[in-house]
Amino acid sequence: MSNQFSFEQYDKFPDRQVEKEEFLKLIQFGEKARLLAIRDRAGTGKSHLLRWIKYHCEWTASIAASLIDLDPKETTASGFAIASTFELVARIRQDLELSQPGVTAPRFDTLYKALKMRNLTAFGTLPPTYTGNLNMQGASSSGTNNTFAALSVATQQFNINPSVGDWSVEQEEFAKQECVTAFLNDLKTIADARPLVLLLDSLDERCDSKLADWVTKKLILPLSIEESRPPSLVLVVAGRQLGFIDSLKLRLGASTYEERVRSRESLGRWEEVHVKAFLHYNGYGDLAEDDVAFVWSKVKQDMPIRAALKIADALRAARD
Repeated sequence: MSNQFSFEQYDKFPDRQVEKEEFLKLIQFGEKARLLAIRDRAGTGKSHLLRWIKYHCEWTASIAASLIDLDPKETTASGFAIASTFELVARIRQDLELSQPGVTAPRFDTLYKALKMRNLTAFGTLPPTYTGNLNMQGASSSGTNNTFAALSVATQQFNINPSVGDWSVEQEEFAKQECVTAFLNDLKTIADARPLVLLLDSLDERCDSKLADWVTKKLILPLSIEESRPPSLVLVVAGRQLGFIDSLKLRLGASTYEERVRSRESLGRWEEVHVKAFLHYNGYGDLAEDDVAFVWSKVKQDMPIRAALKIADALRAARD
């Protein structure tokens, strides 16, 4: 729980009361809905709403929450580039433990350690052990150090003793996918015992298309939509398009969709007080009132809210 801002500051920023109330209903688990989908154009404060939700989970509701931005530019800048499903689940696992110490993922942790130690036996992929003799007179043999690493001659027969050498690319990828499967099983087990919240930002054109497809099929649908979903897990996704939402409506039908999904198609405009809170949150609380008013005037003209930070930086530099 690394955020250093007080709840009073976060409670006032930003004023997305409708969306907050939608989420608060979800974590009461009194209805069938387990998914909150938020889509709107760039720069309307979606990311900061997700940060408020994570903060509320950790500091007010004592719920383990993971917030992952799927925009490669954001993840690379933060030092946690997510380019594969394995990297995604490893980051979620780390995030959940930091959020609420005591959250465990025993299947994933065991296999992750084995992966780092190059312990292939943990994945059940060692070549089989052969016992006995083969008559190979007049035959030739070939292979790599992952197949037959030793051949010894006994009269006209060969004893074959397989051993494992360095991992191949295929073996490492197999091990990583086993880790992913283990983590998905761990998530379901954890959510059987305690509430969990997963927040996924930038699930749109900025996210790798293969990763986005996996997120939809392996996270969103089984964890929040299907009948077998965990009882105490909530997913919140945000993006500019969220194309899967439209296909989900067709797949589920109107009544089932309304029952299981809460969606917001647009976030209202921020007022000056919200822009001021945004600037304060990002370290520009010392800006003069007229500078804040200038930034607000640009936001009213549909300038993306993140771009406000560049203007704020220039205004501060000019003052200095």
